[in-house]
Amino acid sequence: WIRAENSYRRRLPKKARTKESTKIWRSQLTLNSTIMSLAVRPVNFAAKWETLSTEVRKMLTLEGSRTIQAMPMREDVYAIFVSNRQNNENLYNSLQELFEQHVSELKAEVQAQTNSAILKTYNWKWALFSMGADHSNIIFEFMNRKFAEAESRKHGSNKHHPSRTLALMSWRKNLFEPLKDRIVNCVLEQIRLERNGHDINQYEISEFIQSIVKLGSIDEMNTLNLYITNFETRFIQETMDYYTRESYAYLEKNGVSAYMKEAEKRIEEESILSKKYLDVSSYQKATETIDNVLIEAHQNAINAECEQLLRQDRQDDLTRMYILLSRIHDGIKSMLQTLENHLVQTGLNMIKDIPEESVEQNYIETLFVIHDKFSSLVQNAFKNDSSFIATLQKACRKIFNTNFYTENDIAKTPDFLAKYCDKLLKKGSKINDEDEVEEYIVKVISIFKFLDSKDVFQFFYSKMLANRLVNGLSLSNDLESSMIAHLKQVCGFEYINKLQKMFTDIGLSVSLSDKFKSYISETPSVSLQGVDFNIMVLTSGSWPIHFQSTDFVVPRELERCIQVFQDFYRTQHQGRKLSWIHHLSKCDVKILYPKKRYEITMSDYQLTILLLFSNADSLTIEEIQNQTNIKDSDFTRSLDGLIAIKLLTKTATEETKSSDGENSKGKEKIQLNYDFISKRMKFRVPVSGQVQNEKQQQHENYKHIEEDRKLLIQAAIVRIMKSRKTLHHNTLIKEVIEQIRAQFSPSITLVKKCIEQLIEKEYLKRMEGEDSNCYSYIA
Repeated sequence: WIRAENSYRRRLPKKARTKESTKIWRSQLTLNSTIMSLAVRPVNFAAKWETLSTEVRKMLTLEGSRTIQAMPMREDVYAIFVSNRQNNENLYNSLQELFEQHVSELKAEVQAQTNSAILKTYNWKWALFSMGADHSNIIFEFMNRKFAEAESRKHGSNKHHPSRTLALMSWRKNLFEPLKDRIVNCVLEQIRLERNGHDINQYEISEFIQSIVKLGSIDEMNTLNLYITNFETRFIQETMDYYTRESYAYLEKNGVSAYMKEAEKRIEEESILSKKYLDVSSYQKATETIDNVLIEAHQNAINAECEQLLRQDRQDDLTRMYILLSRIHDGIKSMLQTLENHLVQTGLNMIKDIPEESVEQNYIETLFVIHDKFSSLVQNAFKNDSSFIATLQKACRKIFNTNFYTENDIAKTPDFLAKYCDKLLKKGSKINDEDEVEEYIVKVISIFKFLDSKDVFQFFYSKMLANRLVNGLSLSNDLESSMIAHLKQVCGFEYINKLQKMFTDIGLSVSLSDKFKSYISETPSVSLQGVDFNIMVLTSGSWPIHFQSTDFVVPRELERCIQVFQDFYRTQHQGRKLSWIHHLSKCDVKILYPKKRYEITMSDYQLTILLLFSNADSLTIEEIQNQTNIKDSDFTRSLDGLIAIKLLTKTATEETKSSDGENSKGKEKIQLNYDFISKRMKFRVPVSGQVQNEKQQQHENYKHIEEDRKLLIQAAIVRIMKSRKTLHHNTLIKEVIEQIRAQFSPSITLVKKCIEQLIEKEYLKRMEGEDSNCYSYIA
């Protein structure tokens, strides 16, 4: 209790530290060091009580000496109790009567105060009385223990209470209950003044509320009932009424943007006010009340402003709106829908405005801008809230997969993205710094994550990767590996399995080529006749390269090299078969003209055609094709390339001039151009000819993609059925779609077709009888 006094004194503001208050915090309860006599003596109750009651009154008012002599008072209590059993009840009743009489006198004094002074007087009287009540427990300890507690245990009721409880009950009954409405009204008026910006005595409000909590503590079953009933409920209602009036008036006068700033400020002020005055149990109720009045009641008006704020990119206001609406249940739901609609419409408009020139490049760069812009908005305005991130992802998926350019061709985005990657990772790219290229790879992956048809991207990307690897056009092997690693992180190992094998094959080919060269140099009996021969061994099935069966006549200058390598390869790998892909092979040829020497890169087919002119000055097209056995389409493209750079010339004969077009086909003469001149010493012969039209190429691509999708679905069905053995039709379709969704969204019709195909191939069978909608796996 001494610590409580000091704490009370420290809470007093300087103005309240009067001479009277000094008595409170300096008062002490002194126990004499002499040993109290335990002998039973006759006691005159009336005389003893007169003396004892006088001291108790002094203790309740701290009148007279600052020191309360506790030991004589304790001795009197003990003497009364041990003298006569009848005195026990008399002492208890007399103490109760004293408390009630004293509180009644205080009530008259408090009640006489004006509204402006009543709260201060109440708090002052309460501080003195509550401290005296606490002291009484020490003075009347023997009565509390031997009579009040014993009687309660004996009769099983709460008719008798410790002296402190008696004192608080008297205060509550005779002073608090009659004056509570008037005093609470004064407190609420003071709080209203503070909300309006006036300075008030905050200590007086805090002390009054603490007094209610202390008075309520005597109700053991519900210690906060008195506080809730008499103050909290009225405070919540007053808060609701005050801010309802203010919020509607402020919103109508100043608009949503200014209102949100004011609401944010008011919420912070109320949080501070609640912590200053209210019991901790009231914080949540006060917060919910202010949120309901200031936010939920005006939710429609606030949400209606969201679209305009997004269009004007007012991120500070959007952040404020997000923070406010996040405080109420489902507050941001409407905001999320508005944001999604805005992002989708803005993104689609940006794509539609792409200039027609170099659409592929501008398309992907526009997607980068869209993603970066929208991500920045979610990060800065909405603090990367998970709900807003999900909305961003949903919007990006719609924008990237269903826009102006994908209306007639769903493969446009993955196709353009794969081509962008090809330009980025190929030699001759505008960006040569590897760190910068790595940053763009991260951007590409950020777009790739939202593609619905990731298998389409894989189809185009694998073809372009194969071209870079086969022709040595990759900017960096590390960058190629980084790209594959990022794809693996998004789609898993199965997605990049073939890409990884392609990359591995190139590494193994380099090692194999080095071994082959060592073998040639260490074996004198084996000669390549001066040809610098390099090979790449590609794993069949991993590369998007289709072997073309052909009767192509390999020139004798290369035939020796091929035979030697095949013999060497058999010693390294037994049981493997090599199939030569001549239409992708290329040669570096040195040609010596009278005036200049040239180093020309050309295809195997073009070299074969050119070597025919070592023994002939001119040949007809038909003769050249017969001697080389090159397929028609490849032959035309290869020959036209040589003619285009003027290494060879084509002239019409008399026969072709006099014959019809169909009959003269192949009769034109091809001659070696001895007067060939070029400004460049090194150059490449183009493979020209007719290029497939766009629709035909698109049709073939879709055909390949459709076949790959069927194989992917069938593999998923087999995996599922192998582990589950039997499965219902609907469950199987659901699990297949769930497995394949990472790469594309298969239609139910396509899944059904694949199930039927597997039944025909005897991987599955349809069960009979009642389980006819179920399938079982055939091992």
